[in-house]
Amino acid sequence: MRELVRTGRYVMTIHALDAMEDDELTVFDVERCFLTGRIVERQRDRARREWKYLVEGWLTDGSRAAVIAKVTRTHRHMVCDICGKRGARIRRVTRSFGKGKATFLIEAVPVVSCPKCGEGYLTADTLREVERIRQKRRRLTKGRLVPVATFGSLA
Repeated sequence: MRELVRTGRYVMTIHALDAMEDDELTVFDVERCFLTGRIVERQRDRARREWKYLVEGWLTDGSRAAVIAKVTRTHRHMVCDICGKRGARIRRVTRSFGKGKATFLIEAVPVVSCPKCGEGYLTADTLREVERIRQKRRRLTKGRLVPVATFGSLA
């Protein structure tokens, strides 16, 4: 796992990215946890015949954390890293990052999307670029008015 992190040969699902943001972690925190941590538990996913690993390690601020990882064997391009089937495509999406007053949008984020399993994920390079943009967002973002609607407001 450390070698995959060091060489940037990993992906993160949108679900994992959302959970990471909820826990106020950065991709650099997660990478450091893998690089400094140790596997404390293995969990078998019987449906997919894969292993998940609970890794405890250190974050960039020196605190301890635990993260979960799954290692798959697919290394071919445009094969879904989650389900292993062909047909994954790169889509450019606009995505929000942050919370509350710190929320901002990044346009044209490349997301790998699989039509077979429905999963979307970001590559290590994309995650690192998003983190660099997040760190310099005040300089890189432009103020725009964005219309907002509330779901169910027509009822």
